[in-house]
Amino acid sequence: MRNNILSIIIPAYNEEEAIGGTLKRTLSAIDNIKKNTELDEVEVIVISDGSSDRTVDIVKGFKEVTLISYEKNRGYGAAIKTGFQSARGWYLGFMDADGTCDPNFFINLVKLCKEKDAHIALGSRLHSESKMPLVRRVGNVFYATLLTILSGRVVKDSASGMRVLTRDTVDWVYALPDGLHFTPAMSAYAMCNREVKILEEVMPYHEREGESKLNVIIDGLRFLRAIVETAFVFLPARFFYFVGFTFCILALILAIPVISYYFTNLRIEEGQFYRITTVVTLLPIGISCIMFGFLAGNTVTLIKRQDCVEAISVRLLTNRVILSILPAIGIVSTIVGLYLVMPGIKSYIIYGEVYLHWIFIVTALFCFWIGSNAVFFFFFHLFQRLLRRKMCIKMENIKIDD
Repeated sequence: MRNNILSIIIPAYNEEEAIGGTLKRTLSAIDNIKKNTELDEVEVIVISDGSSDRTVDIVKGFKEVTLISYEKNRGYGAAIKTGFQSARGWYLGFMDADGTCDPNFFINLVKLCKEKDAHIALGSRLHSESKMPLVRRVGNVFYATLLTILSGRVVKDSASGMRVLTRDTVDWVYALPDGLHFTPAMSAYAMCNREVKILEEVMPYHEREGESKLNVIIDGLRFLRAIVETAFVFLPARFFYFVGFTFCILALILAIPVISYYFTNLRIEEGQFYRITTVVTLLPIGISCIMFGFLAGNTVTLIKRQDCVEAISVRLLTNRVILSILPAIGIVSTIVGLYLVMPGIKSYIIYGEVYLHWIFIVTALFCFWIGSNAVFFFFFHLFQRLLRRKMCIKMENIKIDD
């Protein structure tokens, strides 16, 4: 239920050097946060993620703070998820316990959610006055650039550890990784989901207190994997279209000299065999990637949509005319392929040997591939449409019951 409360979650793992100062600054900032955001209440929750030092004892000294303590380390992301589950607020904020973030910056983030309807508001650490180490700065710029390319949306700091989310956005958060790569995975999901509005604002960032838990190489690779996997799952069409069209263009570039030579000399030289083989390999793979990208993208859209309206791009590419000719394309392509190899089949039956030029075999294989893929695409999309109709009927029944 919507309320006017901000819950600040602070995950902490062996932060005895920093947690005391962080909590003092956070509690001191509460009145200022409430005054500037018109919030009714601000609660602070610390999740001790299996700390073996004095972190828990220090937190217990702050009676205004809610403490949840794990016996074993579960991970940065797991701690934040636990905080979300325990929080009472509609606005769910979190920040690191290492003293790098200014709690007063929650004012800016809450305002982005309240005034600009952001589902996720994050603080960007990448600016000229930031105290972030150079290696991490370079890595974060790389991740943000990669995510921008994959998603088509811009966020400068994809791994920021200070954010505010609205409660209606957090259902999908529980499927994200439990480790330190929780935040880049969250950014990747939000940027790949057009229904999620993510905004950022430059924030002050100080040198951390105590030893960093981040391993630049290992966690850096985890960040990269989280971003790529999330973007791949939620925007598969973008990836497969890129690969597919690249392969098709390469195939056409390689095919042009062969086609030109054939129409000029009315023959194909044996030396062109490798070029033709490459074309016949690249082109089917490229077309398959494009078709699979469309089907995968359509499936993701079908899963995410909350209504029964089919996307315009889907309607254009799968209208009845196009769908109706796919079986015909499959049948005709198969017949053409059989026609091309039939002389070879006859010679093998009669003489026990195949007297057929390789170009006919290669072309026939290409025709068989076209035929099988056309039929596959037709039936796969039919299954998608049946699933969509079933979902629509279910949603209509729910509306009637309401």
